[in-house]
Amino acid sequence: MTDPDVRTRIQVCIDCADAEALAEFWARALSHEQHFIGGWQHAIDPAGVGPVVWFQPVPEPKAVKNRLHLDIWFDTEGGATQRRDQLLDIGATALRREHDFWLMLDPEGNEFCLCSAPIDGG
Repeated sequence: MTDPDVRTRIQVCIDCADAEALAEFWARALSHEQHFIGGWQHAIDPAGVGPVVWFQPVPEPKAVKNRLHLDIWFDTEGGATQRRDQLLDIGATALRREHDFWLMLDPEGNEFCLCSAPIDGG
């Protein structure tokens, strides 16, 4: 459980092999700040608007598709594509572009999406 001093009403916990490395990735992906508090790595929204994301080391590797994932929204397709390129540089994988999102993997293989308005505007 994350430290009571940094709890928000809704939090996201990501199981991982390397909590420090994954916290650094997600802090950059979400424009959050990385903190080590109460024995746990966290990615915390400096504006206090978004949920705290914290990272729980587990011994087993990721084996199947996520049943829950994060969507990160952008005003334009160009904004999503720019963030895709930034995240590729720090260990993400771009799987494919769909109608209105990039399907991505973080450095440990967890799925997430970079979303924007549909390419055809619809």
